[in-house]
Amino acid sequence: MKSSSYNKSKKNVYFAFSGDNLNSAHINLLIKSNKLGNVIVGLLTDKAINEYKDIPLLKYSQREIIINNLKFINKVVPQEDASYIKNLRKYKPDYVVHGDDWKKGVLKKYRDEVLKELSKYGGKLVEYPYAKNIKYENLGTKRNIHELISGRTSYLNRLLKTKSYLRVIESHTPLIAKMMDNLKVKKGKKYNEFDAIWSSSLTESLIRGKPDNQAVELTTRIEALSETVEVSKKPIIFDADNG
Repeated sequence: MKSSSYNKSKKNVYFAFSGDNLNSAHINLLIKSNKLGNVIVGLLTDKAINEYKDIPLLKYSQREIIINNLKFINKVVPQEDASYIKNLRKYKPDYVVHGDDWKKGVLKKYRDEVLKELSKYGGKLVEYPYAKNIKYENLGTKRNIHELISGRTSYLNRLLKTKSYLRVIESHTPLIAKMMDNLKVKKGKKYNEFDAIWSSSLTESLIRGKPDNQAVELTTRIEALSETVEVSKKPIIFDADNG
């Protein structure tokens, strides 16, 4: 159970993050924030996170439970956008705490917004050295965890609710599915990739030299689907025709 209570006599500290893949660097920043005053965590929603990187492993409600039970946090509020502006204007914290890694890169524009907004009422940005020894990208195999937590259908549903559009590619063989599962294109600091695979009756018929008139039995297509599932962790949209 969270033990920290809100103290109106203390200054307010705003610390925003995803709360996903919680590690020692996050904990250290939260402890330092707690020494400055009441800690208000702006917990980024899936939508906010997806503005600059992939959606997190855990749903907002799951992350909220975890963060809400850390003893050095006084309040957890949703941050609906990657930009801090709405919450800064609402809570007007005395301090905003962040690692110094956002001085350049994809997050720099949000840092500039924070500095500008804080200057309007005398707030202060407090930055601590970025923990370079923490390898965030190696904390686990993301899709394997996704599958264990909620399954492909649930994950596809989260993607539909979070992203403005999805990248879906047709795959008619396990080899193509495997290739698409590992294909990533880097844009800035964010990696773009296909969100799901589409299993098409047309292409599966064509690779067997048959017309797309349900000449391929459903059992054959299910077997092909099973082979794809074995090599890919992505959600699969299955065009089953009469199935």
